[in-house]
Amino acid sequence: MWLYDPCTNILKEMSLNEIAEINGTSESSISRMAKRRGKAKNINCYVFKEKPTLAEKRKLYNSEIYQGEVWKRYENTCYEASNFGRVRKNYKTTTAILLPYKKKKYMVVKIEEGGKREERRLRDIIADTFLKKEDGKECVVHKNGNYGDCSVWNIARMSRTEVARKTGGKSRSQAVVLVDQRTLEVVDWWESARKAALESFMSHQALNDRCNGKVQSRKEGYFMWESDYEEVFA
Repeated sequence: MWLYDPCTNILKEMSLNEIAEINGTSESSISRMAKRRGKAKNINCYVFKEKPTLAEKRKLYNSEIYQGEVWKRYENTCYEASNFGRVRKNYKTTTAILLPYKKKKYMVVKIEEGGKREERRLRDIIADTFLKKEDGKECVVHKNGNYGDCSVWNIARMSRTEVARKTGGKSRSQAVVLVDQRTLEVVDWWESARKAALESFMSHQALNDRCNGKVQSRKEGYFMWESDYEEVFA
């Protein structure tokens, strides 16, 4: 089964049991939901039996309605950014919302300027549109550690000193990697198990169990502690 978040455009393959657990409902309820491609309202995600197409994801992402959503022009471009973390392009008679996608751990969109298309981190666009710049050397960070949430309420500018101070106490956290079952290459990385669990739609304990080999990993790959991966495959 597949769980799709229409607020971030993040798609995850999950078992029936896992989806039922995080949604707080029965497996039979999730099965019925998946047949009609319905939304699990407790977690605001759509459940699919088969992997949704790009067109389906785009339609669901564009159809989300946010009360109080505000759009502002992004720099001197034909693009606008939303306080809810979305970006749209203005044409002569219409607009089109850009579909973000995950690259490494960041959400990015493709922006066209001067006939060239380039990737830009979504959080940077939102910050440049809504947050005041101090000396231009600040880092843009996610307050709750969820890199998929690029709403203006979840991002902030911090000096490098502030970032170092906040992350210094987390140095003992173990990094987590997602390993492709076929190639054994790292396809995703998180600095801690909590962040990996948050972005993978599972509980912290469930993620720990996978990294410790207590639970079989999903079809999409193996969750491992980065230190274990380096010891086995490096």
